[in-house]
Amino acid sequence: SCYTRGVEVRILKNNKVRISIIVIIIVILLSLFSIFTYSYFSMNMSLVGDSTITLNYGEKYKEPGFKATVLGKNTSKKVRVKSNLKKDVGNYMIVYDYSFLFFKISKNRNIKVVDKEKPIIELTDGELIQIYQNESYNEPGFKATDNKDGDLSEKVEVNGSVDTSTIGEYTLEYTVKDSSGNLAKIQRKVSVIKDDRYQSNVNYINGGSNGNFVIVGDSNIKNMYFNGYVDSGKAWAIPCLHAQSMQSTAVNIYGTNTQMTIVEAASTYKPDTLVLYFGAFSTVWISEAEFDQSAATIINEIKRVSPNTKIYLLSILPITQYGPNINNFNQKTIDYYNTKISKIAASNGLSYLNAQSVLKDDAGYGDTNYYVDDGYHLNSDGHRILRNYINANL
Repeated sequence: SCYTRGVEVRILKNNKVRISIIVIIIVILLSLFSIFTYSYFSMNMSLVGDSTITLNYGEKYKEPGFKATVLGKNTSKKVRVKSNLKKDVGNYMIVYDYSFLFFKISKNRNIKVVDKEKPIIELTDGELIQIYQNESYNEPGFKATDNKDGDLSEKVEVNGSVDTSTIGEYTLEYTVKDSSGNLAKIQRKVSVIKDDRYQSNVNYINGGSNGNFVIVGDSNIKNMYFNGYVDSGKAWAIPCLHAQSMQSTAVNIYGTNTQMTIVEAASTYKPDTLVLYFGAFSTVWISEAEFDQSAATIINEIKRVSPNTKIYLLSILPITQYGPNINNFNQKTIDYYNTKISKIAASNGLSYLNAQSVLKDDAGYGDTNYYVDDGYHLNSDGHRILRNYINANL
């Protein structure tokens, strides 16, 4: 009927409308989904630098940086940074996150704070000590500090002993461990030497004549000649001479207007007695290993070119407690090197002349009565004592 056909037409129209609405909704939803999907996948965040950073205890953290983008736009300023980082040793995390619409992205950076720094042990009076035989050895002391634990002096362990009744070199080892397990070690060498301080030096101060010996050395030996305590041709010297430079440096043969190396001079003059003075500069300008090697070399070379020359090794002269000391000489280091020189003499079948025993004061430094104001060079009285000491002990 006409009525039925009309109803069917209206239903069809309504269905078309519904379908159209549904289609529109689907299109809108798909568009929104596409927009959200594109937005999500266009979000990007990256960390500058490593994702794991290790800091030493006490080291300040410096943020390497980060970068965030959405739809190609830089949004780094909107990134939130959260951190639980502390100064203590441990593992920490820094979280970087950024939210856009309903989405959120984040990155983590791990921070490890560790303590790998060893404590520092400082030895009072230094790493080299010389004492006389049968003296009591009194530990000068030490101080241990750590970047994390502070003062650890009470936890320092000292291993080793010193037998002052027996001449020789002894090693004491100082160790300490901090709360992180870092171990520090340092050694002190203690040399026990023959006590010859108490011999009378009256004969060394008064009288005496120039002996029949040649003496090799630095400006102290040069001045010894100019003060009249070494004869012409018997002072082979140049300022600042040390064990290593003795190998190739031309020295002055004072009183002859000639220069040549020590080995050349020994070969030319072939002295009966030669006193070899390595000089205080051997203790500051070259290493201990260089000194050892150079001393052995010059001794062997002199023996080679003049085998009948009797060689004496003279102790390095002490310095006073005063004066400018522009060369940074250290009396304890000089004492240590004199112990070495006495051993070098013994190992090479030579005699050792411990002239410092008649030039030191009660404190173990050079007696100011025998030195000029710089505290290093002997004055005329000092040269006379040195000359007479050598004469008496050849």
